[in-house]
Amino acid sequence: MRLTCVGFGLIIRNESRQAVWLANSVWFFKEAFLKRGSNPLLRRYVAGSILGSLVWAAALIVWISVFQTQRQFWGAYGDYFSLTLPLGKP
Repeated sequence: MRLTCVGFGLIIRNESRQAVWLANSVWFFKEAFLKRGSNPLLRRYVAGSILGSLVWAAALIVWISVFQTQRQFWGAYGDYFSLTLPLGKP
C-alpha cells in the first residue's frame, strides 16, 4: 500500500505522470483486482491509474493523427510545432 501512495503522489507532482500511471496500473493490477479481500482504496487508485493512462493515450493518438494529417493546412502556425533536424555536416 505504501508503494501505491508513493506512486499516486508522483502522479500528481511528476512531469512524467503518464508513465507512472501505466506502471502503477500494471504493477498493482493483480493485487487490486485478482486477489480476494483486496483493499478498496488500492482498487480505486489502480482504476484511476488505468483510466488516466487510457485517457492520456487516447489524447496522444488524437493529437498525433490530427497533427500528421492537418499540419500542412495550418501554414506557419503548423511549422512552429514541427521539429526539423537538418541532415549533413554543420
